[in-house]
Amino acid sequence: MALAGLAARREGWRKHAMHAALLMALLGAGGALSRAVPAVLAGELRLASISQLLMGVGLLVCLALCAIVYPGAPFGRGVNFTDGARQFRAI
Repeated sequence: MALAGLAARREGWRKHAMHAALLMALLGAGGALSRAVPAVLAGELRLASISQLLMGVGLLVCLALCAIVYPGAPFGRGVNFTDGARQFRAI
């Protein structure tokens, strides 16, 4: 994720870095939830299961927020990166 953030500083690499970060978040959410959900449904509420569940939900929230900000998404608002400030356009 840190490498994707560094790569996003260059204009030409921004889209690639965003896709790489979203792919890592998607794989992390899938991996965490694939282990946490069966354990929680079986009634095993251990600290590891709860932390995996929280990590998976947090990564899904990250994916949802990135989809909202992404200008190509049908429901996205887009972000204006002029002057280094994030300015949201109206829907």
